[in-house]
Amino acid sequence: MNIIQKGKRQLIALSVIILILAVGFFAGGVVLIVSGAMDIAASLEVFKIVMKFVFGVILIMIGLIGIVLGIIMVWTGGSIKAKFGNIAEINQFNGTVNMKKCPKCGAAIAENDDFCGVCGNHLASTIKCPYCEKETDAGKKHCTHCGEKL
Repeated sequence: MNIIQKGKRQLIALSVIILILAVGFFAGGVVLIVSGAMDIAASLEVFKIVMKFVFGVILIMIGLIGIVLGIIMVWTGGSIKAKFGNIAEINQFNGTVNMKKCPKCGAAIAENDDFCGVCGNHLASTIKCPYCEKETDAGKKHCTHCGEKL
C-alpha cells in the first residue's frame, strides 16, 4: 500500500469517528431539549430548564458542525486518487530501486548508458570532441577547445 492510499484510509477512518461523535452530540442535545420541555410541563426550576435548553442547543450545533465536517472528510477521502504510487514501492517490482535516474525526465537508466532511452538526454558530464578529441562539457553545443559544433 502506498502513502496516498494509506492517507486516504486514515482520512476516511477519522471522518467516520467524527461522524459517530457528531451524531452522539446531536442526539444528546435533542435529549436535553426534550427533557427541558418535559420539565416545563412539570413546572420545575426555571434555571434548570434554561440550562437544559442552552446546553441542548450547543450540543446540537456541535453535532451539526461535526456531521458537516465528517461528510466533507469522507467525500475528500473518497475522491483522492493515486495515479502514481510511492516511487520506491513501484520500483521494487520493476527492479529499479538502486538504478541511476535521468536528470531530465527521471527515467531509470543503466550504469553504462550514455543517453536516456526515454527523452534522449545525454547522460555523461563530458564528451570527446570528434574534431580535436579533447574532453568538453556534455551540455555545450560547441567544443570549448576548438569551437567546432558538437
